Amino acid sequence: DRAWDSGEAGTVMTHDWRATLLQPSALLRDALELINRTGLQFALVVDGDGILLGTLSDGDIRRALLRGVELSSPVSAAVHPNPLVAREGESMATCVERMRQK
Repeated sequence: DRAWDSGEAGTVMTHDWRATLLQPSALLRDALELINRTGLQFALVVDGDGILLGTLSDGDIRRALLRGVELSSPVSAAVHPNPLVAREGESMATCVERMRQK
């Protein structure tokens, strides 16, 4: 079943994405715990107003650790800035096409 092939952005994610929100000052260790707890494989790094600053995956953290960043460092040391985002109401076909272009 490939439900994401059709429909609109915002209708595919079934988990509450709000559970993945982190401030840039949160520690990488906390981010790993959150990613593990939510099971969504990513965290969203937002500022105090809830504006998206970037995404953070366990792979981003792993690459940061390999560069010498410590688990006690803030997530801002490993965040992936300027992520590709889907707009509410945008068709899945448009989203997929934009991902292919990036």
